[in-house]
Amino acid sequence: MELDDATVVDELRDLTRDFAGHHAQVEAVFRRRYAEVKGVIGHDYPVDDARALLIGAYFCQEYGYEAAALFNPSIVPHPDQSEVPAGSVRFVLSLRAVGEGHVSSIAFRTGLCDASGGIVLEPQGARAIVPQLADAALGGSRPAGVRMQCEAGYSLSEIVIFPSTPAQRNGIEDLRLVRFADDDGTVSWLGTYTAYSGQGFVKSCCALQTSARSP
Repeated sequence: MELDDATVVDELRDLTRDFAGHHAQVEAVFRRRYAEVKGVIGHDYPVDDARALLIGAYFCQEYGYEAAALFNPSIVPHPDQSEVPAGSVRFVLSLRAVGEGHVSSIAFRTGLCDASGGIVLEPQGARAIVPQLADAALGGSRPAGVRMQCEAGYSLSEIVIFPSTPAQRNGIEDLRLVRFADDDGTVSWLGTYTAYSGQGFVKSCCALQTSARSP
């Protein structure tokens, strides 16, 4: 707050330049982070937009989610099979990604398997996007579920399911998706994974909802 206006502008310009190549809508990330921390950083001064962005940036931290390992793949047909060559199948590959501090996340890749069994992975997205917690429905004495979502327009390979709840705080791993067809013809992509809180493991299930080729 004691920085002069020119310094704030310079600092923000440098941070935006450094991180814009890593993150889509980097200013929105900084602004959202400021909104999350403004009630706990111990001041009640008026904050203009540039300072809000800078404070939000200072309370962000990049994380190398694949820094240690990328393994334990699982494969399932992709919800979108449009424009696929005859005899081929587009697929979704889920992987366990182990990052700094040995915290596991779920990462994805997409690709094609041709009629002869050859596999080609599609190019990985340039950025990593963590879905935001949209709501947590509560039922009785335990959570009934958590909904995470991200904006449309990202490729599936850019989506990283990072630990976001207390039960997951030490990692989530080994998502196993299956294509499930209900009796009424409704098709869903359901999966199980393991969450670790630091005190115990929890076996959990999830449903993947998609729109066209975006999750």
